[in-house]
Amino acid sequence: MARASGVSGEMVANTYRRILRGADQNFPFWVVLHEDKCIGQNFHKLRDFCRERELSLSRHGHSVTWEHEYYQVFMFAEEADSEVFRKEFGGEPIHPSEKGHGKNWARWKKGTHNSKS
Repeated sequence: MARASGVSGEMVANTYRRILRGADQNFPFWVVLHEDKCIGQNFHKLRDFCRERELSLSRHGHSVTWEHEYYQVFMFAEEADSEVFRKEFGGEPIHPSEKGHGKNWARWKKGTHNSKS
């Protein structure tokens, strides 16, 4: 069945992947929250918190899975902003390299990042 707009699902997926690649580069400081903390009124609470404090939150995001649980990824341009957010909402840092690839792009490879410090 063809879409009325003439845009295929693959074109939409490719465009979204391109947007996320740009966000990955410009917003390299990530924090994950369990999905339960991000739904309903909490969704607005999280966004309002960032807007009121002028945190560098990307308007793009995605979710990842770990041990059959869903987590929302919040991406920030500034490390200090990600820390403010993480501390306020009990989030956990995630490095962009811990995101899956290919068909497993949404799998969180938790703990696989090796910092070079």
